[in-house]
Amino acid sequence: MPGQRTFSTRPSPTLLVLLLLFPRTGTASPNASASELNANQIRMVADRLRLDQCRSLVESLHSDDYDLDHTPDGKAEAQALSCFRLLDLWNRQRPANRTFHLILVRLQELGHRDLADALSKEVYSEQVLAVKRDFLNDPFKKLGPKVDLRKQSKLVPMQTDPEVEAKEHQQANMMELVTFALAMSLIMLLATFICNRITSSCTIKVPQRNVASRLLGSRSGESAQRLLPESV
Repeated sequence: MPGQRTFSTRPSPTLLVLLLLFPRTGTASPNASASELNANQIRMVADRLRLDQCRSLVESLHSDDYDLDHTPDGKAEAQALSCFRLLDLWNRQRPANRTFHLILVRLQELGHRDLADALSKEVYSEQVLAVKRDFLNDPFKKLGPKVDLRKQSKLVPMQTDPEVEAKEHQQANMMELVTFALAMSLIMLLATFICNRITSSCTIKVPQRNVASRLLGSRSGESAQRLLPESV
């Protein structure tokens, strides 16, 4: 169409990265703070666009089309508001499923590739700093155990205090002596029990009644022999 600007259909690396990191879905992003623009980022966009370009951008942001088939003229937006105010209102009133990457896509489609690259760099730099501050710097280090877990592992050699090591060695020797004494006591008790069992099984017990009857029988026989007359 004559008089209409044409744009390259070749996607830029920034747009590809944005589409990979932020796929278009119908649900809201779980991390709302990472998907919103702050005042400094909005100010950067407003300072680098003319008022007519800014109104065209804001009108494209309100569009429900996936891709723009024309360049909005911006007449649908309020004429009395500044560019910063228009962008700030969109950022505050936008639907939950439209994160800040939408403005990057629209800037790409409207031909402001340099501004889209600068904005994405600014946003992701702040997110990297936030990740470093919240995770890499270990904010919960004070809540962890005082003793390093690597020092408790037997696989990692460590240097200890000589006095503490000597005390631990002495306690280990004492425990070995006590264990040895208990083992010897048990062995002696077991040996005594076995000897008692063997001795009791080898002893022959003679009934006392049989012995008494035999003694009485022998004595009665002697008395009878004495009473008999002596043969001539």
